[in-house]
Amino acid sequence: MRLLRPPLRGPHFFRPPLRPTPHLPPPHRLHAQHRTFADLSTAIPTAFSYLHSEWHISYLLLLPASAVVLRTLFGLPLRLYSRHASNRRAQAYPLISSIVTFRTHEIQRGLVYGKETPAQIVMRAKRIQKAVQKDIERKYGAQRWKTWLPPLGMLPVWYVSTGAVRSMAGAGRELGEKGWAEKMGDWMFAGFGGMEDSAVDAGTTTTTMADAATSSDELMATSVTGTVEVDPSITSASTEALSEAVAQASAIFPPELCATDPTFILPTLYITFYISNVAFSILTMRPTPTNSSRSGLSDIYNSLFSTRKIHSELPAVAPPTSDAPLQRVLNRGMFMMAGWMFFIACGMPKAVLMYWCASAASALAINVGLWRWVPRRKLVLGVQQRKRVKEGKQEGKLRKWVRERLEKVREVENRLEKGK
Repeated sequence: MRLLRPPLRGPHFFRPPLRPTPHLPPPHRLHAQHRTFADLSTAIPTAFSYLHSEWHISYLLLLPASAVVLRTLFGLPLRLYSRHASNRRAQAYPLISSIVTFRTHEIQRGLVYGKETPAQIVMRAKRIQKAVQKDIERKYGAQRWKTWLPPLGMLPVWYVSTGAVRSMAGAGRELGEKGWAEKMGDWMFAGFGGMEDSAVDAGTTTTTMADAATSSDELMATSVTGTVEVDPSITSASTEALSEAVAQASAIFPPELCATDPTFILPTLYITFYISNVAFSILTMRPTPTNSSRSGLSDIYNSLFSTRKIHSELPAVAPPTSDAPLQRVLNRGMFMMAGWMFFIACGMPKAVLMYWCASAASALAINVGLWRWVPRRKLVLGVQQRKRVKEGKQEGKLRKWVRERLEKVREVENRLEKGK
């Protein structure tokens, strides 16, 4: 029996209608221009000015609050993602270790009477180890690069926000000589008001303040908008006054926040938070072995200076508690960068230092909170690893016993010397 209506799945049902459609531009052409760092550097000062003028929020409260909000919005999700990836690495380690050990012994048994040397067998086993480890980590979603995601992901946010705050403080636009720290800051944030010509032109200098002229005898104002003609015969005092006027004109913050810290309290506080954050990250970024008796200082020392390697005929799978060479280089670089950042911080305005201190303190608080509420998974060690930990404990007990005996012998010798 033939249906009176056409079937729903006919060839014409899903075919688009043949009607003219207007030409739509590609998605990347919908905007008049691409968003750049310059757009953000102008949007952030506008938001700060709006909150300060409309909501009457002081800059002393607005700067730390913005740092905490940005660190919470961007830093906390990255830290959570990295923490879960590290826990998955610890969970996948026993499987990787068992598969690599089985494949290595299988290769060794099959090639005993072959033409390959033991060194070639070890190289083949290492290649198998890397392939197995990479495959399992990809399936578990526990790649090593995810542990580097929090610092690398927060770097663009920190750069843009710091450059915007520095431009609001008028840094880099003042006239006159600069110190080495200020020049280094100009080099770091060249796109946000840095690398400006510091020489005073003999022609005209445009400012946004009408009081840029300090006296009518030295400076002649040509318009109310702020265009000032500088006489070549002006004194050095008028040059300094003009420099201060231009610096204040290009700044949004009050003068006390635009100046540097002469007491070096804020740079020292920032470096303290920075070093504490790096050290705490090293202590808590790796899973803790179930039979481990290591101290925190030994972990930091091994992560920075230890170059010990496991020498064996068969390749041992490195547990997640051991730092990779690249991770060790990054840890050393972050510690060495503390001195350079202190040098930069000494020439930064107080507004930038307040933002840095609040950001570093909030990062440390986030790390402590995750360490408390999202603990690391305990690492289940294999047989060989448990033997090494046990031997290390026995060696430590023996050293302690020898040290105690030597102390007692020294006490007896001291008593004998005093008796004589």
